[in-house]
Amino acid sequence: MGASNGTAGCTDCPPSTFNHNVNRTSVSDCQSCPSNSSSPVGSDAANDCLCDAGHTGLIDGISSAVGECLECSVGK
Repeated sequence: MGASNGTAGCTDCPPSTFNHNVNRTSVSDCQSCPSNSSSPVGSDAANDCLCDAGHTGLIDGISSAVGECLECSVGK
């Protein structure tokens, strides 16, 4: 995760985004996690996106997100 060591100008993706490309220089290079999911700062793959509390599902993939997070049933 995060910018490459020793590479000037690299930018970490903000929370709830990811980018698998090396040497990214702009936040605009980052892709958003699917609805109802989030990821930590510097995420470098779609599978870093995890379902938010109250939602369940699986997000897979590296360069693009596959899957979704759906609202949990009442009481779960």
